[in-house]
Amino acid sequence: MSRKCFKTTGNLLSMEIYSSITRQKYKAICREIEEAAAAAATGTVRLLLIMRHYPTFSSAEDLYYDLRFIMIYSDRIEKVAVVGDKPWKRTWVALFGLFSRVCVEFFDIAHLDRAKGWLAIPKAA
Repeated sequence: MSRKCFKTTGNLLSMEIYSSITRQKYKAICREIEEAAAAAATGTVRLLLIMRHYPTFSSAEDLYYDLRFIMIYSDRIEKVAVVGDKPWKRTWVALFGLFSRVCVEFFDIAHLDRAKGWLAIPKAA
């Protein structure tokens, strides 16, 4: 049995990302999003992505490439909290949110609890 990418609590999926997402891991992430969304009463999921000391998160292109699964599943992802250790990456995450049509917010690693609280609040209509 393969190892799960996400830790799942209801429709909240959380994952720590330490390196570039390989093709195999990308497929596993997509499969888990599909399964969790299908099982959720709302048909959607919320994602908590913790990117602490993430080596390739050094350009907007890297971020886009590794998080492209959000674009593909934008109809099944309600909100995404990206938690990282570099506050200057907030701009990249905000731009990614605009292009993905998903409500995406950046939180500093020191504010992990705020990120979890933000995900718990229902998305504004």
